[in-house]
Order: sequence, then C-alpha cells, then structure tokens
Amino acid sequence: MDFVPLLQAAGILVALLVLSKIWMSKTGTQGPEPKGAWPIIGHLHLLAGQTPLFRTLAAMADRHGPIFTIRLGFRRAIVVSSKETITECFTVNDRAFMSWPQTAALKYMGYNGASSALGPSDDYWRELRKVTTQHLLTNRHLESLKHVRALEVDLSIKELYLLSIKNECKVKMSEWFRQVTLNLMLQVIAGKRYNFGDSERDNEARQFARTMDKFMYLSGVSECSDVIPGIEWMDLQGNVKAMKRNGKEMDYFLSMLLEEHVQRTREGKVKKDERDFMDVLLSCFPEDGDGLVFGHKSQDIIKGTALCRHEAEKS
Repeated sequence: MDFVPLLQAAGILVALLVLSKIWMSKTGTQGPEPKGAWPIIGHLHLLAGQTPLFRTLAAMADRHGPIFTIRLGFRRAIVVSSKETITECFTVNDRAFMSWPQTAALKYMGYNGASSALGPSDDYWRELRKVTTQHLLTNRHLESLKHVRALEVDLSIKELYLLSIKNECKVKMSEWFRQVTLNLMLQVIAGKRYNFGDSERDNEARQFARTMDKFMYLSGVSECSDVIPGIEWMDLQGNVKAMKRNGKEMDYFLSMLLEEHVQRTREGKVKKDERDFMDVLLSCFPEDGDGLVFGHKSQDIIKGTALCRHEAEKS
C-alpha cells in the first residue's frame, strides 16, 4: 500500500511527458523558437536565475528576431521586441491579444473570473467593459469626482502638519504617500477613508493596507500550475495557499464596503451627483437581483470590478 502514492506520481509524470511530447510535435511550425526547451516545463528553466527577465528575453531577441515564441510549461507565449510589431499587435490584431487563460490568481483572488483585471477576454469581459466605459469612466462622472481627490489631498496635508507639530517626530514620507494613495482610491471607489494612527480602532486600516499590498504582490506572482496543468494540488511554491487566504481577507473588506452601500441605497441616502464607483455598480447590477450575469453573482461582479479599479489606480 505504501507504493500506491509513488505509483500514482510516476503515472502522472509519464502521462505529462507523453502529452508534452505530443504537444511539442504538433507545434513545430509556430515561428522562431529558442533551443533548449525541456519536456513539461518548456523554456522555464532558461528564464530562471539571477539575470533579469527582460535581459534574458532581449538576448533571445538578438538571436531570433523581433518576434518569436517560447514555451511556458504547456502554454506558448509570444515575445515581441519591435515597436512596429507591438503596435500591430494592439491595433490590427487587438482582439487576438486581449484573451488570456485563467490563472490561480483569477480563481482565488478575482472571484473566479468576476474581476475584469484578471479575467480572460470573453463575452462577460466585453459586457463589463461596456458598463465601465458607459457608466464609470464617462467624462461627467470623472468630473464629479475631481473634488474628492482635491479634498483628500488637502485633508492629508493637514493631518501631516498636525502630526508634525503635536508629536514633534519625523514622518516617513514613503509611508505617508502610501496612505494618501490608498485613501484616494477608497474615496473614489467606495466613498471611504481610513485613519492610520496608533490607536486600537485603526487596526482595520493597517490590516486592509497589508491585505492590499499582499494582493498586488500575489497578482504578479508566477504560479507553476498556471502553465503546467494538474499540479496545483502540490502547491510547490505555497502561492495557492497564500492566494486563497488573501482572497478571503480581501473579500471580508469588500463585503463590508458593499453592505454599507446597499444599506445607504435602501435608505435613499445616495445622491445621484455624489455617487462613487460602488454606488454606480449597484445601479447596474442590483444586489438583490435574481439569477446570474454570465455565470457570476451580482455581488461578486461589484466587488471584483471595485477590486479591478483599485488595482488599476494603484498600478
């Protein structure tokens, strides 16, 4: 019985090797490709190491031209280093380059595809983009939010001044700018701001900031199971576990913000010319609406889109 797990692992490895061999034999006419691809992992081993990724890819471009392909596990990626070719990719062939596969980050931190920042380009993504451009990013709505940014900057500078004269201590400006940026985004997206003091009641603010920082980090992490199917359960790097934890923590904060907006809407306290992003999204996707929108709950769409805007603003 002790040999069963070992035999299962060996069987999976053999199956992956066979599938990798078949896949590699079928993709031999895809254009220039660097030598040295290994079964299963492709060119991943060439991209590892101390050399920055952009330098490794630039060296490959010098040998293989301005456009070539590499294999990231079982997935094929196109590397483009020519300005003219890049322009063509995002103009003439923009629809082809707007689609990308589902990732672990999308599954566990992006509400399983409800977040347009992490999701693939499909009918749902196009519908959400239409809602965003027609309701969230209109000139009129953005103009109505200009005073929010001005007030937040003014308030933050006053707080900085009071902090300096009361405590007579040095202020770490990088941390101050981080807090200002976070509050600016929260004001626009959810009409809320946090105080980052030392009191017990300010723990929520610090916890949210840490959760958001972790989310930004994990969103850019390269997870092995994204390119090599069937190994997510191994969680070799521990990223999947971290993504699951962060997804739950982020959902806790977003759910609180959404509930506050739902309550305000029910009580009729939302003025049309003072609506933030969550207010607008609630009018497009009613929280108590029946059914699903392209397979997603309206609450997840609102929270996922708010998270998308938060990530875009912070980037």
